[in-house]
Amino acid sequence: MRLSRRSLLTGSAATLGALGAAAAGLSPGAAEAAALPSDVSRAIVDSTTTRFTPASFGDWSYHKALYLYGQYLVYKRTGEARYLDFIKAWVDRFVTDSGSTSKFNSLDSMRPAQLLPCSAAGSARSTGP
Repeated sequence: MRLSRRSLLTGSAATLGALGAAAAGLSPGAAEAAALPSDVSRAIVDSTTTRFTPASFGDWSYHKALYLYGQYLVYKRTGEARYLDFIKAWVDRFVTDSGSTSKFNSLDSMRPAQLLPCSAAGSARSTGP
């Protein structure tokens, strides 16, 4: 029997939740009550943008940009401007007004560069009619 990616992730999340509840001394019923939020991706983005500002989020790196691309996808799905504003502010830290950056020092630097169109979409949105 082959499991789908979604069922595997859902099962893993439920198992981790139960293990966390057990470690906290909660009963099995309480573990079920502490279920995942209905929109996990939005909860992750909200948690991250609460804990970090664009200035404190980190440097121009592959793993930061990979997360921010996921945040961009949440923005596209929800339409919440603050998600895109966070991305734009992060990109603006590294890109000059002329559109250049000195952060290209490896192939991994290409992932953050893929956020540049997202940043431009934010500019078009904020200066639109």
